[in-house]
Amino acid sequence: TALAHAALTGADRRERPYHLVVSAGIAGGFQPAAPPGSLVVSSAIVAADLGAETPDGYLAVEELGFGRSVHPVPGALTGRVAAALAAGG
Repeated sequence: TALAHAALTGADRRERPYHLVVSAGIAGGFQPAAPPGSLVVSSAIVAADLGAETPDGYLAVEELGFGRSVHPVPGALTGRVAAALAAGG
């Protein structure tokens, strides 16, 4: 959201640095491997629907020249997060 973006990129960041951002939401795209109520730790952030529809079809953000739609997450970080979640029950 715009509010989250402002909070994470604003001047406050200099005064209160952060080391981890958790993006959480409700999804249903992992059936049957992760049914509702499951926790999933992602190895990549993928904006699969970020792009534009054209008369010739869909253009991904890469094709539009606006960066990339896949952002890998460092394995060391995902491992630590997964371990912390597992330890918490």
